[in-house]
Amino acid sequence: MTGFGDDTVPEARRSVRADVAQTGLLPELLQAGTAPDAVALRDGERSMTYRELDEASSRWARELMADGAGPGEFVVVAVPRSPESVLALWAVAKTGACFVPVDPVEPACRIAAVIADSGARQGLTIATVRPSLPCSGEFTPRQGVGVAAGDAARYGTGIAPRRGADDAAQCDIAAARSDGADHCGRHRIDWLALDDPRAVGRAARQAGSPVGNADRARALRPGHPAYLIYASGSTGTPKGVVVTHRELGALTGYIIDHYGVHDESVVFPISGFT
Repeated sequence: MTGFGDDTVPEARRSVRADVAQTGLLPELLQAGTAPDAVALRDGERSMTYRELDEASSRWARELMADGAGPGEFVVVAVPRSPESVLALWAVAKTGACFVPVDPVEPACRIAAVIADSGARQGLTIATVRPSLPCSGEFTPRQGVGVAAGDAARYGTGIAPRRGADDAAQCDIAAARSDGADHCGRHRIDWLALDDPRAVGRAARQAGSPVGNADRARALRPGHPAYLIYASGSTGTPKGVVVTHRELGALTGYIIDHYGVHDESVVFPISGFT
């Protein structure tokens, strides 16, 4: 890895920059400039190549899509910083759904408020934190929310659409309770644990080949939401900010240019996805 501002590998950097310039969609941005057999992530003695990460995330993406994940939908990810958190991000991105990260150690009612406000019906987690997560239960089927390519105005304000105002209000009321009851009102989410043996078995039977629009319920467009981040602001109530795929290309290009990122760079994830 070269240091900040190092210009000794301009060709590698230009190669990554060129790949990024060709797309503004998160699934392609995640794989831009990668080498299949290079190490994608390392955690102590554990490591995955880009090929392994690509195939595993495709399998989990198909498992999520089988239950309705796709462009215009929201998937909550409650996974501590780990190789699994990276796998979860890739899997959700490949479905075309919007990635909604939450910190599993946050109070249950805050997580419930994010779930209810985003309208997420699916969540990814791991077994060790699964029992503490709210809103457990099979979701109620509903029609997905699609965002056409020319629909960027819908998300142009940067404020996430509130699709469960009544459920969010129920959570606000439940916040005052201390008896450990569910804080989710009538909203429920289907949690899928990445290390649950049954889920792992189902995912293993899915294809590890690339996921594209032919596999999704609808085509992924630049105007679709890519990720949704919640911040409390000054009120203590979670507020969501949506970033669409259209906005990601310029952001990624800036990071590559400003920090001198190239295909041999190493990034230390000192902070969580939230």
